Amino acid sequence: MLRKDVLDVINSGQAWAFVGAGVSADAGLPAWTSLFDKVRQELLPDESNRKFDRAMLEHAVAVSDMPLAFEILQEACGRGEVLEAVHAAVPAAHAPGSLTKLIADLPFAGYVTTNYDRLIESALSTEPGWISVGNSTSEVPKISGDAKRVVWHLHGDVGLKEDRSRLILTRPDYDSLYDDGSPAMRQLQGLLGQRRVVFLGFGFADDDLVALFKRVGRLIDPTRPAFAFVPAQGPFKTDIERKVFLRQHNIDLIPYKANGDSHRELSELLGVYSALALRRSIRFIGERRRVPDYDPETTGLLIYNELVGRQEVTVGHLRDTLLESRILALLVSGPKSFENLVEDVQQLARILGKRVNGVLSPEEAVEVVSKRCEGLQQAGLIVVGAQQVTVTQQGTSRMTKSVAAAELMRDQFRASLLARARACCEGTTSAQRVADAAASFLDECIKRRALGVAMAMAVDRSDQQAYHMVALLQSLKDHFPALTSTTEGAALVAIVQESIAGPSEAESKYIGTALQAGFGVHLLGFDEDTIAVRLRDLTTTTFVLDATTLIPALASGSTGHSASVSLLDQLGHRGCTTVTTTLLVREAAEHARWAQRKVAEGGSWQSPEVLEALLGRFGERSNDFLHGFVSDLDAGLCTADFNAYLRSCFGGMDVVREVTEQHVAAGLAALGVTVLRDVQQVEGYEAKHGVLLDTYKGKITERRQWNGTLTHDRQVIAEAEALVLIEGMRSGDLQVADKTSKGAYFVSHSAFLNEVTGSALPSVMRQEAALHWLIALRGHDPESARAVYDGLLYELQEKRSDLVDQQLLLRVFRPTIDAARSELNAEIERYRHQLSANLSAAVDVSQVNDLDAPAVLSSVAVQSSALLEAKLAAAEAEIYKLKSEAESQAGQAMAARALKKEKGTERYMRREGRRKDGKK
Repeated sequence: MLRKDVLDVINSGQAWAFVGAGVSADAGLPAWTSLFDKVRQELLPDESNRKFDRAMLEHAVAVSDMPLAFEILQEACGRGEVLEAVHAAVPAAHAPGSLTKLIADLPFAGYVTTNYDRLIESALSTEPGWISVGNSTSEVPKISGDAKRVVWHLHGDVGLKEDRSRLILTRPDYDSLYDDGSPAMRQLQGLLGQRRVVFLGFGFADDDLVALFKRVGRLIDPTRPAFAFVPAQGPFKTDIERKVFLRQHNIDLIPYKANGDSHRELSELLGVYSALALRRSIRFIGERRRVPDYDPETTGLLIYNELVGRQEVTVGHLRDTLLESRILALLVSGPKSFENLVEDVQQLARILGKRVNGVLSPEEAVEVVSKRCEGLQQAGLIVVGAQQVTVTQQGTSRMTKSVAAAELMRDQFRASLLARARACCEGTTSAQRVADAAASFLDECIKRRALGVAMAMAVDRSDQQAYHMVALLQSLKDHFPALTSTTEGAALVAIVQESIAGPSEAESKYIGTALQAGFGVHLLGFDEDTIAVRLRDLTTTTFVLDATTLIPALASGSTGHSASVSLLDQLGHRGCTTVTTTLLVREAAEHARWAQRKVAEGGSWQSPEVLEALLGRFGERSNDFLHGFVSDLDAGLCTADFNAYLRSCFGGMDVVREVTEQHVAAGLAALGVTVLRDVQQVEGYEAKHGVLLDTYKGKITERRQWNGTLTHDRQVIAEAEALVLIEGMRSGDLQVADKTSKGAYFVSHSAFLNEVTGSALPSVMRQEAALHWLIALRGHDPESARAVYDGLLYELQEKRSDLVDQQLLLRVFRPTIDAARSELNAEIERYRHQLSANLSAAVDVSQVNDLDAPAVLSSVAVQSSALLEAKLAAAEAEIYKLKSEAESQAGQAMAARALKKEKGTERYMRREGRRKDGKK
């Protein structure tokens, strides 16, 4: 019924239409045979007064040889009288018919016609710049080159003078025009050979024209054939005959049913194509451009970027509805522990809270979820037990009710579509097919192209509405196979357009509510198309890990261990590449060696020196391996052998002597992290990357000197190498771990590095931000998704409130919005920028830890416990006793001055502040 290749050719805006007599007949003008009858009646009312070969004339008419018939008529009456009679039968000024208007509204670059009339020009009169061109030697060159906005009258134009146009009527006229060496034929052959052409209104019964097509067909690229809409009769009745014609002449025939001179089905068929074409009547977009579309993935990401990423939607008044729908949907499949429920929903609470008063803290998000659960429990919908949360019978009934309410709206919506179908289809079965196809298409659009439907209903200008309708209907072709005729296809197009542009009460209620539920799914981050795009983008991203992630990931039991391991697990699950460099591995090794030496020097992990290091007292700095060891020991997860603990951290490698980089590499390999031994040996590394490395080293050194955080060159080189890797992978120059990455981030707390690169897309992402990114992409099961959608349908219907109103849509999205597949990469790039901006919040450089050993991780709060405090108190009492006996007054005074000086430092004040926060 509808051919995508033909539609693409028409929508290209470069194709030409070749228009035949059937188009004029549709407007009420005489066709080729009836034209002759009129002229004959006018000139030979009483044939006895003229001398001509009557038998020859009757034979010509009988075999439809009109050139011969006009030749005999011209011999009897003279050419002047014949031309005058033809002009009278075909007036230059005549209203175009519906078929002519359809053809003229399609975005053809130009028209060739064998018709004498100016119907096409009349239909094009509202668009300036179109001209008529005749077939004289002086006129033909106007068609050469990249000619546009031209109507070329190949057989002459009744509106042009004789010196510009000669009407082709007789056999000699045809012979002269179609001679291989004539200017018109050379120009026509060039046009047909270089342009895609669509023939309309031809039966291909004209022997001379068919002969020309046969000659020209050999010049057309077989991969780019011409197309022709032809009646399914005579020589083109069967598929095999049409295939033979294509094979021989490179003209692909598209059949339609014709009834005598009636081309109603051609009008219906072109009406279907017209609905999916960017027509001339859509004028507000200015110059012709590519046809818009609402590709589901592009549309979903566009909505996410504009409404979620840019925080355009304030959903405070409906946030509770969204969260409660999610909670109930989660409980559909069975009870959940409160912790699991909170873990899933708190991220949504944080995201939704972002559009009210900023991102909620984890604690605030838990409080919001707890209140929602409390409200649902008070309403008797759920029970929050000691072990798990379950939905009650009343809650199940409520969900059943919401499903029933949604189904009721759908049923009334479908009934309204069926009523429309019955008005334009013959037979109940045909009407049901069309109604089902319309309902299926609109349901799909509401869920996967909600923006397109909403925009088509929101704009108030007819051409703007037509623009969005064209974009929506690009996917309608997938629903045509369920239909059996062109008439049903035309009915489907009409019903879809009417239900969006002028919906009935039932249609308006369902479409409007379902659109808001669809937007709610987007705001929750559950849109399957958007999740698919975001996951694909994530899987092509490489993460370069700083020591702030590596060390706690290795140090079992440390405060940051769970978060770091969770991040690595989820990155691995998503297929992401995680790498680090030798210098960063060296940092982790030195961090572990420092702890190892402390324990060795004190003789035991319980020595005062180790305990002081654990709590950061007297200038010592916190160490993850020491804290992790004590935590695991207290939990009974390891023995008191610190080296045995380290061995478990490094994949079972023996660490009796001293921790090495090989130990760290083994531990990281077990976590799925690849160590790049030499950045300069990475595939694609060139001299330009070395220059970039030196540039970054200079900038980082300058920044760290200015902020007073520079310790040594290794720190600078490690950060500069990470930035070169990020920039190289993003540009496609560098291939890390045998993988080409489209995105890359340095997972670090040194946010100032974003200013070093000068890139619009931040290079640094904090660990907790990356973890939030992954949690937001966790996805959901189909049953839960349906429950959320139906629940929102019910709630939004009851509340009569919008999540995204029309005013917001018109403010945020321009009328010419295009969500075609070709725009997907641009939307992905916008998504990356917004994601990076949201996830890479600035961190004061004064809080950034040095890469010197032992490292202090700013992401880990001061780790104290009652056990450590008690042991440290006892150790301090012993130290005091010993010092009071052994140290001189002068030594004590010196120690006091040193302690006082240390307490006055900014570093000491920050550490004491963190300790107090940790106790809180």
